[in-house]
Amino acid sequence: DANEDTVVSISAKANFKVLGRVLGPRMKEAAQAIEQFTDQDIRALEAGETREIAGHPVGINEIEIRRTKHEGIEVETEGEVTVALDTELTPELEQEGLAREFVNRLQNIRKTRDFNVADRIRVIASVPESLQAAVESFREYVCSETLTEELRFESVDQGEEIEIGDLRATLRVENASA
Repeated sequence: DANEDTVVSISAKANFKVLGRVLGPRMKEAAQAIEQFTDQDIRALEAGETREIAGHPVGINEIEIRRTKHEGIEVETEGEVTVALDTELTPELEQEGLAREFVNRLQNIRKTRDFNVADRIRVIASVPESLQAAVESFREYVCSETLTEELRFESVDQGEEIEIGDLRATLRVENASA
């Protein structure tokens, strides 16, 4: 596919097993020439054409095609289909990840404190700025997932210590239903 260029770089390498028998002593020269193939040469071979190397017509079965994925992208190719997944973390994705981890820690606190599954809670959180920004960005999600009725950010002297990556925070969690 022509769009494959945006996610992978392709290169060719000689299939030594096949070409070695045909070219013998000229194999090294042929291997170097094959490594110089352009994307267009490789695509032409994939389309059934040949390229003359060391006096021998080289076809698709006499080379190995290497696909090297670009940075931040995962790629799989099966036959003529190439699928790419962009794995680059945007600031929004990083914030969402922090918010989800915050929810996870709050859920764990609910479990260890034996809150009833339907109990609504109040949370006072002493957290680093980056974590506060992430939780604020996903406040509605955080509150609905954890049944948090009130979420405030302020200094907390006593509470549950949590860690998310290298961020440390203290949460005071109270039953709002009581």
